[in-house]
Order: sequence, then structure tokens, then C-alpha cells
Amino acid sequence: MPASAGTPAPDGPGPEPDRAPAPTGAGAASFLPPAPPAAPASAAAAAPAVRALRERLDRVDDALVDLVAERLRVVAELFAAKSSLGAPLLDPERERAVVTRLAARARAAGLAPEVVERIYRGLFDESHRLHDARAGALPPGHGAGPAR
Repeated sequence: MPASAGTPAPDGPGPEPDRAPAPTGAGAASFLPPAPPAAPASAAAAAPAVRALRERLDRVDDALVDLVAERLRVVAELFAAKSSLGAPLLDPERERAVVTRLAARARAAGLAPEVVERIYRGLFDESHRLHDARAGALPPGHGAGPAR
């Protein structure tokens, strides 16, 4: 339908010719989507399913901390074994291989590989901190050279 003088074209600004503008004032509320349900007043009022899921997350978080602690214990054992061989304690090539392997595993699990990379960068940083602490306790050159 052609636009008449004083009526904007359908693709121009203003209301479309075949549609009345939405009412304003008291009648406007009937055109708004319903308001979302109110949030619980306190954590105690949270649904049992939410509490159960939080408890489950707490158990997962506890297990993650336990696994990180176990990983660092193994790192300390590895450092001791490498030290007794005179081998370098840090192995950047091994770190890259670990991240590459776990990034592929993350993708297969539907995770962004960057998540694994960030997590393992933190774990490696802590391993390096342990290395630095250990290096201060070692005789000069011990564990810093090539494997004998």
C-alpha cells in the first residue's frame, strides 16, 4: 500500500501503516511480557534441587583440591628422582606435550582447550615454585645439568 502524505513509508521511521502503536499509560502493561518469578528471599528458601547441586559442586571442588595436592606430591617425588639422576628438574617440552594432550581431551569432552591451558599453566607455575624452593636447598649445579 503506497504511503500517503504525512504517513511514513513502511521501511521508514514511525509506526507501520497496518499496525496501531502500542498503548502508553495504564493500558501499556498488557503488552509487556510477564515479569520473571521473584527470587527467593534467602539461601534458606532456595529450592532443594539447588541445595543438592551446590553440595555436589562442593564435593567436586573438594576432589579437585585433593587431586591438585596429589599432583604436587607426585611432582615432588619426580623432582627427587630426577635430582638423584642429575637430570634437569623442569622439562618445558614435557609441559607442552601435557597441555597438547589434555587440550585434545578437553575438546573431546566439549570443553574449550583454553580452559585446560589456563588450569595447567597454574599447576606448572606451582611446580616451578616448588622447583625454585628445592633449588635453594640443593648444592650448586645439582639437578640443573643434563642427565648423567
